[in-house]
Amino acid sequence: MLNKFKKNWKKWEPSLRLMTLSTMLAFGSLVSTGFGQEQKAQNFAADLSPKAVQSRISYRTNDAKLRQFLSSTNDTQLRTLFMEVSNLIDERHVDPNSYEDRTKHALNHVAAALENPEFLKANNVKASPETLQRAQAELRRMADAVNARNANEAAQAMSWSMFQLAGGVGISPAAMGMEFIQGNIDSLDKYSAFNPNVQVSAPRADLKSREELVGIGVEMKQHEKGAVVVRPVQGSPAEKAGVQRGDVISSINGTATENKSLQDIANLMSGQSGTPVLLQVLRNENVELIHVTRGKLVLESVSEARIIDEANGTAYIRIDQFADETAKQLDKALWNLHNKGMKSLVLDLRGNPGGLLNVCVEMCDKFLPEGTIVSTRGRNYSDNTKQSANFAKTWKVPMVVLVDENSASASEIFAAAMQDNGRALIVGRTSYGKGSVQTHLPLRTVSGNLKLTTAKFYSPNGREMAGSGVTPDVVIEKNDRITSTDNDIAKALEMIDNGQAQNIVNQMNKKRLPTS
Repeated sequence: MLNKFKKNWKKWEPSLRLMTLSTMLAFGSLVSTGFGQEQKAQNFAADLSPKAVQSRISYRTNDAKLRQFLSSTNDTQLRTLFMEVSNLIDERHVDPNSYEDRTKHALNHVAAALENPEFLKANNVKASPETLQRAQAELRRMADAVNARNANEAAQAMSWSMFQLAGGVGISPAAMGMEFIQGNIDSLDKYSAFNPNVQVSAPRADLKSREELVGIGVEMKQHEKGAVVVRPVQGSPAEKAGVQRGDVISSINGTATENKSLQDIANLMSGQSGTPVLLQVLRNENVELIHVTRGKLVLESVSEARIIDEANGTAYIRIDQFADETAKQLDKALWNLHNKGMKSLVLDLRGNPGGLLNVCVEMCDKFLPEGTIVSTRGRNYSDNTKQSANFAKTWKVPMVVLVDENSASASEIFAAAMQDNGRALIVGRTSYGKGSVQTHLPLRTVSGNLKLTTAKFYSPNGREMAGSGVTPDVVIEKNDRITSTDNDIAKALEMIDNGQAQNIVNQMNKKRLPTS
């Protein structure tokens, strides 16, 4: 097969044919892009669409860490890295695709890089458009014909792209080799990645539950007349000044927000603590002027905790992520609300991207007296785990959990644990469906690690969560229009008021009663 490509190469511009195929070394293959394979149904599967491929190439081209890594490495190191990465994929990835698929995607990924303006500029490529097009055609013809069965055979394709093709287009072999490796990893799934100069032992271990900044404290979405308030942060200057959900911010200190980006609108709101901001908002077709004084904001992962229905003692807690201190923050919030008369609870995980698994398990244990919380299954024994509830003193209040399409990872684990164990009702929209475990594997060849998907999450009832997520007990149609009424919360209150949430608790308690 490779002889055919050597023959075709002779037709290229002689002045650009700087290298030969003399170094046909054996190293692994590990790159991919979005060509030639139907995307798997699961949400964790790789996004191989041309648009996604180009976006990743541009992002990595502009990533300072990757640029620094590439400037300090050489083609020999990359060949060795390729073999090491290939071996790790073979040993640890939960569901690796074949060498043939990885190599096809890698070659197509390199072809895609040769039409990316940012990549070409960053690597000072001077080849003519015609030369680049011929190079892409050769890469894609090779991708169609390749039949790599192992790392050594895949390495031959990488070597060809690094040494023969790289010279033809006037680009360093290291740049081509790095794209080949990146594309190969991209073909595995959405989350696996090469991280240079980073040594960690667990994903997202640096998540912090508390952040301090200065501002007015509003969560916004784009609106045709400016920005609409999704919610004011609890205790923020905006909330204290009277800003409400559904307010459309039409001007800031006299500057109209219509046709401005969210970032531009946020910039207009920013400033030093103690300085004033005049907001003009549209509320129920009325114009309101709201004076806000910028101040210090303390953002916690448990971002809201309040009684939302005084008459029935219904409390509301919003959790934005599962970080290092989130379980302690939840404890504090629950006892606070208990002392204020909490009799039922709405727990909001909408938009929560997840976080630390151990924190999620600890939080589930606060509500489940017994039963499985989550299990993981991988190819290695160490990747197969099971977490169960073991804390007898749990909160027994009737509970509704809110999720949406942006609730992922730990959020889904929590919701599935509550649903499968009959502890709470789930309301909203089907969650994201990440459902996979990423392990950071240190590399010997270079300074860095390979983040690899090594296992999948399964709900207490054995449902695979990758790609399917959590389907709510009550599905609420998505409404992109932000109004003063939150339909998800309104439905949760209805289910608490009519006793549905209490019935769930009663059924769970009944199952736990000893039989004679």
